[in-house]
Amino acid sequence: MSSNIDLPIEKCTIKASAPQKLEPGRLGVERTFKTNASRITLNPNLSVFKYDVDINLIYQKQNGDDAKKSLTKGPKNDCLSQVRGKYANAALKVVFDTKLKGFKDIDLFYDSQSNLYSTTKIPDIHENIAPKDVVPGDNDCKSVEVKITKVVDSFQVSTNDTKLTVNPTFGKADVTLLEALNTIISGSLNHKNELITYKGVHYVLDPSGLGFRQDQLPALSGSQYMGVGISEAVRTYEGDSKGESALYCVVDLRKTAFHADYQPLMEKFGSLVNANYREPLRKNLKAVDPQGMYLREMVKGLVVRLNYGQNRGRGEHARSFIIGGFGPCPAEATFVSQGKTWTVQQYFYETFGITLQYPNFLTVFDKKTRGVLYPPELLIVGENQRATTNQLTKDGQDKLVKATAILPSAREGELAKLANYTGLDGTNKALEKVGIRIAPETLIVKGRILPTPIIGSSEGRKLMVQNNCKWQSQKFKVAMTLPKWTFVSIDSGINVEVFKTKLRDRVISSGMTWTKPNERIYKNNDRFNVEEIISSEKNQSTKFIFFIVRDSLNLHQEIKLLEQKYDILTQEVRATVAGKVVEKGQPQTVENIVNKMNLKLGGVNWEVQGYNIPNAKNPSNLLDATAGRLIFGFESSRGLGDDVVCVGYSANATKNVQNFIGNYKYVKQNKDIYGQVLRPAVLEMIKKYKESRNADPKHLYIYLNGISEGQFSMVANDYADKVKQACQEYSEKCRPHITIMCVSKAPNERITNGTITGNRAAEQNIAPGSCVDTKIVNPHINEFFLNSHSAFQGSARTPKFSHVFDTAKLPMDFHEGLAHQLSFLHGIVSSTTSLPSPIIIADRYSKRGSSNYKTSSRSDDRSVNSVNEVNFDALNSNLSYSQKHLINYRFNA
Repeated sequence: MSSNIDLPIEKCTIKASAPQKLEPGRLGVERTFKTNASRITLNPNLSVFKYDVDINLIYQKQNGDDAKKSLTKGPKNDCLSQVRGKYANAALKVVFDTKLKGFKDIDLFYDSQSNLYSTTKIPDIHENIAPKDVVPGDNDCKSVEVKITKVVDSFQVSTNDTKLTVNPTFGKADVTLLEALNTIISGSLNHKNELITYKGVHYVLDPSGLGFRQDQLPALSGSQYMGVGISEAVRTYEGDSKGESALYCVVDLRKTAFHADYQPLMEKFGSLVNANYREPLRKNLKAVDPQGMYLREMVKGLVVRLNYGQNRGRGEHARSFIIGGFGPCPAEATFVSQGKTWTVQQYFYETFGITLQYPNFLTVFDKKTRGVLYPPELLIVGENQRATTNQLTKDGQDKLVKATAILPSAREGELAKLANYTGLDGTNKALEKVGIRIAPETLIVKGRILPTPIIGSSEGRKLMVQNNCKWQSQKFKVAMTLPKWTFVSIDSGINVEVFKTKLRDRVISSGMTWTKPNERIYKNNDRFNVEEIISSEKNQSTKFIFFIVRDSLNLHQEIKLLEQKYDILTQEVRATVAGKVVEKGQPQTVENIVNKMNLKLGGVNWEVQGYNIPNAKNPSNLLDATAGRLIFGFESSRGLGDDVVCVGYSANATKNVQNFIGNYKYVKQNKDIYGQVLRPAVLEMIKKYKESRNADPKHLYIYLNGISEGQFSMVANDYADKVKQACQEYSEKCRPHITIMCVSKAPNERITNGTITGNRAAEQNIAPGSCVDTKIVNPHINEFFLNSHSAFQGSARTPKFSHVFDTAKLPMDFHEGLAHQLSFLHGIVSSTTSLPSPIIIADRYSKRGSSNYKTSSRSDDRSVNSVNEVNFDALNSNLSYSQKHLINYRFNA
């Protein structure tokens, strides 16, 4: 493959275009699939007018001046945005009823923020209305100011304008029509008081009337409940003929957890502790106690309202803030005000006459003002808040997954109920009246089932791959010798000798060389210190430590942080897992454990050897070492607090082309997550590629997970430049081809079998290797949906791949086949993964980095009176593996 960088190394000043549209792939057996997208048709030359909405609550300051509180702008959190939207809709209704008599609400579509669309031209409006009809109960509000201003004179929306919504040059598409249609469709549901809407997802407040059973929406622990809703998004896809564009409405079923409204925060704490520890909440609790650290992670980011003084009993009118963390208890926490030093306990007694019931319980501080501390007994949970993943209890996560992971047939039935209720199944009269129709039937598309590649083991053996893309692992392709290692059992309660025997048998049968380990056995009540164990073994030149630990000790995160600190390989197995191996054999479990061991030590468990295609004209092994292809995966983990994001990355930079190693880096939370990592990560892996293969890569193939369409321009311009800069920094002569593929693991689109049959998930879901690259894709961008794994529970979510930058000019069969073949290389479980293994492995690195960050900061009792800036250079130096010997191994296997 010859070098061919089409664009200069210097930063692009011209917006890049998508790679040339390729012919659809041909490899595989053709199948028909059903989607969740329905065609949208518009009346010809339909005019839609856009208006800017500005609504403010007017208050009077003490000096007599007016102060404004916007209802159309403000914080994005669920609680406050929902309250603002509720008041804004009420204000517009008053204006429409008084100033636009003769208009039907059905002609006006509002997004509950600052955009209003109408199919009839309306005059500009500037009115002040009485607050009693908008914010009843807010006695401080003087009036409500409503401004409706035309954005532009007009713009025409017609079937001919659909083609303007997409463009081969990134950032050049005119998405005004899509924005208008999304707002109109969503706004057509505003009259349904039983719905609550979050960015195109409409949740039913009381779904019992729709026939949902308790098992479909089970009760949750932690003072949370499950809500069900329907999402809608207007997209532009390929039409029926080449070059044509068509509009579709994509709908999907959504379930999520909500926090109970207006619950006293102390009750919330009690329910969370009981759900996790099965014990009552401690009355005297510090932030650094186990219960305190657990609660901090569970409620960080939660909106709470004050429930004392003039805020008491005011509900949505009470002052609110976002929990940033915990501080000292009221009896100990002090602050200075008006020349006097107060404890928080004294302040509330002398100022409000409140005798705190929990003076020795931790306090809560505002995310924005850490120096102000609040006793949680004086706070209540804000309304209409979805629970984030971090805020779900283990029970809540399990139940939500179970309720969401339902069979395709069941999902289809539940979605049909919601679609009919909202009119998104083609029965929406409000839309029809203004000339917008959603077809009742969904789009049917043609696709293919890609062939299953050959999986090779040791000594030329071929592994038998079943129809569900599972296989039985045998002797490893590259089997390692166990180095000097130590077996550690910490209060495991199992027969260690029996477990070691089963482990040894599998190690030997896999082709690895067993060496006798040193042992450290800690029984019940024996004293132990994990850091002492690991540091001692490091000093004795031990290379690998194998732990079996009693589950309730929760030592995994500490072990992994110490692995990084002491640069020594570790592997931990929970005692319950090891116990089942002892009692029942569990050969698959033992196999997975040994698979991990070999990967951690630098081995290769199996390899992909291409497709078995008779009379194929081109080589079918897309992972051929001679291609010089360095393949990357990037993934991120968010929600770490302090505006920190951990980005994990992996690449096949070792001597074996199918072996992926990686690392992680911490970056600042902003819109450009990967841009902060790409250049150093690519440079790091090119150097390792050179060290291991004594050659420069000929082709850099990069998967970026979680990139939205709105970021494609940044990827094709800035990100591509950063990759080229890394090549230039490495060597002026290093000019490989570059391909960047953006991946969405959870797109709105759902692809199911044309006819759903069978009773089990594996029977009802689309087959492994199912690929669709026509009709439900962008007319100008090379896109495909690929389901590589067999879904054994629930409904398969088919990842979407978007070909955003490319100089190699390879066909669609290559891109689709490469993604599919890479899904066979995770290496631990002998089955395919839902995403290509570089992304899955990068995800594990990002999760490891997140865990190490959280674990290292648990004992961080920094002052609540100051906001510490994160030193990312120091953070990456201290917690990543860049300067560690383990960077050369798959340490996170």
